[in-house]
Amino acid sequence: MIKTIYLHVGLHKTATSSIQETLGKAHALLAHGGYLYPIFTKRDTIHYNHSEVFYSMFFPKPEAYHMNVLYGYTNTDAVNELNRNYHNQLIRQMEDFQGDKMILSAEDISILYLNPLRNLKNYLITITNPEVRIEVILFCRHPVTWSSAHIQELIKGGINLEEARKKNAIVILENYQKKINTFSRVFTLESIHVFRYEDAIQNQYGPAGAFLSCIGADASFIKKINLRNELHNVSLSYEATILLNSIYSKIPAFTDNQVNPDLNNFYPHIIHQIPGEKFYLEAFHNQEIWLRSQDDINWICENFNLPAYTYSDKQNENDGNKWSEETLSYLQKILPEQPPKIRKIIINEILAETIRHKKCFTHRKKQSIFAFFMHHSAYLELASLYSKFRYSCKYLGSGLAFVFGLNYLIGKIKPGLKH
Repeated sequence: MIKTIYLHVGLHKTATSSIQETLGKAHALLAHGGYLYPIFTKRDTIHYNHSEVFYSMFFPKPEAYHMNVLYGYTNTDAVNELNRNYHNQLIRQMEDFQGDKMILSAEDISILYLNPLRNLKNYLITITNPEVRIEVILFCRHPVTWSSAHIQELIKGGINLEEARKKNAIVILENYQKKINTFSRVFTLESIHVFRYEDAIQNQYGPAGAFLSCIGADASFIKKINLRNELHNVSLSYEATILLNSIYSKIPAFTDNQVNPDLNNFYPHIIHQIPGEKFYLEAFHNQEIWLRSQDDINWICENFNLPAYTYSDKQNENDGNKWSEETLSYLQKILPEQPPKIRKIIINEILAETIRHKKCFTHRKKQSIFAFFMHHSAYLELASLYSKFRYSCKYLGSGLAFVFGLNYLIGKIKPGLKH
């Protein structure tokens, strides 16, 4: 019989994916140690993240939940059947389990409102026992690095950079106070335990090892299950972020609660994997984030006896390293696989980047980007050299377009002269 439930509610972008992937893959070993970590399947795919399960079950409009929309569960009957299936999977695993502790990890629970949270608590009590102890586990993170990761995650979800910044600016005002106050009204303040993300990623067994330590697992047991210190759902590169922003600015991911048909055959995970430079928010934006979030982050540190966070405006961003040969080579491989509209957006955005960074890009790099443009200009339906020149003038200006065009032609002619 389950006597204790450890309810890990994130927050988002605090190594939740790493914890879920690691614990999910080690669920058999965890069960031998007395911890049930349920795993769920949907359309024959295993899911270690419990967000899709419990948000779908307790969100007031589950047919509008973006993960259900992506899988086509957009009407009441389909969602109800899905949720019944989730419930049955959980009950079967509980019946086969001999221990008394269960771990549920779902960062989307952190964005549920008061009544859905109460319904979730009542459900957990109903399927276990009236005396079950529910301990809420939450990780906090420096608001500046959290915001950078959060904004990228929002862009991954299908919105552009400007919209993501606006959403983040609202969230950080009461990112922790608002959530913890809501959870304390349902589970009591004493049952909420907060830890620092920055400490968790330093653990020798990674964030999952830190999490198990936080819930009181024995050190020898943690060592025995041989956890690896690795991060999942890593941040996007600068180049991937810029391209996704451009794509979703022109073609929104969702229209009328449906996946936008203009994005058929577009697989964003290919863009997510573009190698490149680390994405940084601008210095002025970081400072704004820090000022807006200070009261909130100080509140959580004071109330949960955590070391205070500090702010530094130093950044290691190096614009000159962006759009390297490695990045362009990757794009060279994936571009033919993209839908026509996506190809055009990518080519135009890369060309525009030459202007944005013309002061720090070397002439050689600018020439490489121009050569990339020329190589793929057929996707823009530009039939002649003149039309290509006019098109590049629109992004680069006539001066740069002329210089790069001339160098490109010379580069094409030289090999022939040698023969």
